[in-house]
Amino acid sequence: MSLVSSLYTGQTGLEQSSTDLSVIGDNIANSNTVGFKSSRADFSNAMAQQMLGAGGAVSQVGLGASLLSVQKILTQGALNNTGVATDLAMDGTGFFVVKGNHNGREGQFYTRAGQFSMDKSGYLVNQGGLKVQGYSADPTGAISPSPGDLKLGDSASPAFMTSTITVKANIDAGAAVLAAPWDPLNPGDTSNFATSVTVYDSLGKQH
Repeated sequence: MSLVSSLYTGQTGLEQSSTDLSVIGDNIANSNTVGFKSSRADFSNAMAQQMLGAGGAVSQVGLGASLLSVQKILTQGALNNTGVATDLAMDGTGFFVVKGNHNGREGQFYTRAGQFSMDKSGYLVNQGGLKVQGYSADPTGAISPSPGDLKLGDSASPAFMTSTITVKANIDAGAAVLAAPWDPLNPGDTSNFATSVTVYDSLGKQH
């Protein structure tokens, strides 16, 4: 193995370490970015060089490392309540579809960021002004056969009371087991965990 090859092998290691740090730094910088998915750099061995040793034995000497790919880690993130009616979140696999001009390119795009708002024409758009795509309903309740730009009307929707509640929570496994059974008339003294849920009655009133 020549001196030049040795220097090149060391150089590839430094370059790939720098790439890995860049990917990690990007993940840290976007830790508070809504809808951001972290990435992971994958590396592979560079082409090996065959060398003839004593007694005719052939051995292989690696020539460093190379970047194989930078993969997106599409794991489910935390769901947070923002208090904004037009903010949405995707629970599980899937993407929101938005349409418009993005960086000079016209078309449909996919995103996990659900920070939406209404534009001056009443369309639901993302932070870049791209229109959210979906199936709209006419005044009779009929659903459109194909997706299109979602436009939020000015008319108020009829109130629907809460019928089902789904709670996702982490319960402390080390919490002490209370001797007294849970009493719905005295929940504070007969439980060691509590969470609040907002429900609505048939008039749309919040409780």
